[in-house]
Amino acid sequence: MNEKKVLKSGIALCLLMLIAHSGRSQITISLEGASTFDLNNDFDYLNTELRLYSWISLNQHIDLEIIALTVDNAIGQILVGPGVPLFGNLRFTGQVGIATNAKNPLRMAGSLSYVVPDFVGVMLYEWGPETSYFYKYLFIYTLDKWDLGIRGQRFRNNGIFFGYKLNEHLQAYLHPGYDFEFDRATAAFGLIGTFTGK
Repeated sequence: MNEKKVLKSGIALCLLMLIAHSGRSQITISLEGASTFDLNNDFDYLNTELRLYSWISLNQHIDLEIIALTVDNAIGQILVGPGVPLFGNLRFTGQVGIATNAKNPLRMAGSLSYVVPDFVGVMLYEWGPETSYFYKYLFIYTLDKWDLGIRGQRFRNNGIFFGYKLNEHLQAYLHPGYDFEFDRATAAFGLIGTFTGK
């Protein structure tokens, strides 16, 4: 299975679930695209990442969450699992999935998220066999049309996040920081489109 098939499978799964639950459940789909550049080496292009998130409300407490990802033409994966409340606005999501890596296609992930008006906090850890792992975190405050905070993910960078809402559904962002895996300063530029419907 290649990375394009993984992303297409994720989109198809989201659409099937949308049709199956139309009129009964709320669905949110977020599509993020970002290109990352090496600031230590004349702004050399590193990669482009396309990530699809989907949250489908199954009932008052449980969401089904889907993540599909592709990076350039090298990596693709899809994760699916339930999100449940722990207490207050803190939620836990557990997911399983597959990746295009032939040596370790199995993926498991867990995340904690805390969402209140004007603030989002998310920490995600992903595991695969043979010591393959991935992390991502973000802590973002919203001030009118601006999103400001910190964000990090393995193989991209850890640093400051500046986002600006272009309209109700589209946000542009700049994410400069440091990539500890490859010991380099990087910057990511991206767009995030988010759509919610019933």
